[in-house]
Amino acid sequence: MRNLIIFSVIFMMFGGSGHSQEAYFDEESALIFPMEIGKFDFQGQRNYEQPGLGYSLRYGDDNFFKVDIYVYDNTYKEIKDGISSKEVADEFNSAAANITSMEKLGYYENVEELYIGEAVFGQKGFKFLWAQFQYEQTPADEVQYFGKRISNTYLTAINGKFIKVRLTLKKKEQIARKGDIDSFMKDLSAVLLNPNQ
Repeated sequence: MRNLIIFSVIFMMFGGSGHSQEAYFDEESALIFPMEIGKFDFQGQRNYEQPGLGYSLRYGDDNFFKVDIYVYDNTYKEIKDGISSKEVADEFNSAAANITSMEKLGYYENVEELYIGEAVFGQKGFKFLWAQFQYEQTPADEVQYFGKRISNTYLTAINGKFIKVRLTLKKKEQIARKGDIDSFMKDLSAVLLNPNQ
């Protein structure tokens, strides 16, 4: 009997909830983001007060490889799933333009557009619009790495929300860590395809 009680307590603590390993559960869109996506650990969540901006989740590692996932609707009442709607196209163009805007504001320098198009991940071929840029961060007290960086922006829509992914890493690690990027995006695609699982 004593062992049964101990097992029950352990089960409730670690295995009694389907959401026990979640980092964030979005009740509105029924999306569950886990503590780990690909090889990257959940590092924090932030809500934005301005209407339509939603929230962001940070995943990353200890080598200046960071991934931010933004979930928001930009005050649109209806957003068609996928990448073919005008709303998604407009949002993607705005997201890509933000990189060059950061250069004009003095935060980035030597910005170079490398790719604009689509990317497909996972066995079911989940599609994102994809923009890739190269830049350097302008020297400042809080900046820890001054070399060239690669920034990938991926955008799609699901369950009435934009899903924007900003994935940044050192340029010199781009080839070596391509597998990590693909793994992250494939796992994220599975999260988006299987809400509330």
